[in-house]
Amino acid sequence: MEDYRKAFYDKPVRELFGVGSRYERHLRYFNIHTIGDLASFPVEVLKKRWGKNGETLWYCARGIDYSPVTPTSLDISKSVGQQRTLPHDIQGFKKIKVIILELSEMVSRRVRQGGYVGRTVFLTLRDAQFNFLSRAMSINDHTDLPDEIYRTACNLLARHWCQDGVQTV
Repeated sequence: MEDYRKAFYDKPVRELFGVGSRYERHLRYFNIHTIGDLASFPVEVLKKRWGKNGETLWYCARGIDYSPVTPTSLDISKSVGQQRTLPHDIQGFKKIKVIILELSEMVSRRVRQGGYVGRTVFLTLRDAQFNFLSRAMSINDHTDLPDEIYRTACNLLARHWCQDGVQTV
């Protein structure tokens, strides 16, 4: 346990799994800035404020995890994706849509092979200046069909990426 303390207790509490910016702000209110601060804080106060989540964070800060080990947990995909880095920059929606169609078909094939369906399509693009745009859109019904994936990705493209390649919000 001593090695764990040396390695982690001085790190910012934000580096602890489950602590995002909002939790970090709330913890600062209790003068908790590091993982060590959280580990030494009275667990009863954390439980009173955040219930089971407060207790779980306290255990995590101390390096304790009682959750069962499930060797097959990584056997189930939670998402299916496909990316491609092109050998040269392309411009214009027409050319980009051809690539999106190919990727949609590849994703759809892998989704069907896995026996999955999904509702959310993510589209990530990178321009010549290495600016990234990543957006997601959920559809009403679960699908494994390439045309629905493609249509949703094209909607994202039209909504968030101008014809001249300039990102929009």
